Amino acid sequence: MEVFFPSEIQLNKMFRRFGSLMHSETKVDRQNGWARVEFKKCSDAKIAHSSAGTFNIFGSVSVHYKLNYTPLISYKPLPLPFTQDPPHAR
Repeated sequence: MEVFFPSEIQLNKMFRRFGSLMHSETKVDRQNGWARVEFKKCSDAKIAHSSAGTFNIFGSVSVHYKLNYTPLISYKPLPLPFTQDPPHAR
């Protein structure tokens, strides 16, 4: 039996009704049989996860949905101080 895997664009269209997505993080791996959609807000992901069973987007195949929490880490690189060698170090 062949399994239908929606494209990344189709997944984004299906799941964006629940909230803003991290579109660049949506992935479909047909070879290994998995897909991922990432939401910007955890609360939106929870609602989508609890509603996911009502979708039949993969046809009659049994689908398992998993909710992962990934912290969004934002950082600003700090400038490194530029030091010159003291004259006596040469």
